[in-house]
Amino acid sequence: MILLASFSAGTDGHLQLPIIIVCAATGAIIGDNIGYYIGRTGGRKFVERFGRYFLLKMQHLDKAEMFFNRHGAKTVFFGRFISLLRIWAAVLAGMNHMPWHTFLIYNALGGIVWACYISLLGYLAGHVFHQHFDQVELLVKTIGWGGLAIVIIIAASMLILYRSRRAHRKSVQSQ
Repeated sequence: MILLASFSAGTDGHLQLPIIIVCAATGAIIGDNIGYYIGRTGGRKFVERFGRYFLLKMQHLDKAEMFFNRHGAKTVFFGRFISLLRIWAAVLAGMNHMPWHTFLIYNALGGIVWACYISLLGYLAGHVFHQHFDQVELLVKTIGWGGLAIVIIIAASMLILYRSRRAHRKSVQSQ
């Protein structure tokens, strides 16, 4: 909706870009605070009770909490720009007991930057593409899924590196 509204603002000027940005950022920030609250109040209990159905174990939550202690702020900020992580970053931050004030700052910064980015992209595309909104929508989806692919590749590479180093250490210790 943000992309479509800002595209429309760029083509005919009936909608005002600053209002679109403010509404988008406000909605993103409030929505993520609700997600944080849900994760904080019921996330761990939910995983403890139903996690086995999703192949989640409590040690996964412990590792996730350590990860959020180290990288939570970056995850909340950059998660806004990555498909799927955009949906879950706030819930995971709450579940892993990220301090709310830290979450609020990085969530607000991410929400504002994201709203400006999407809105300006749509607005400029409205000026350039006029009647081809489908191309702009495809571009934004590609960028979001590309970000997810990059995160998966980096995570898989780190996991492989970690496991190979651990195997190497074990083989050295056993000799």
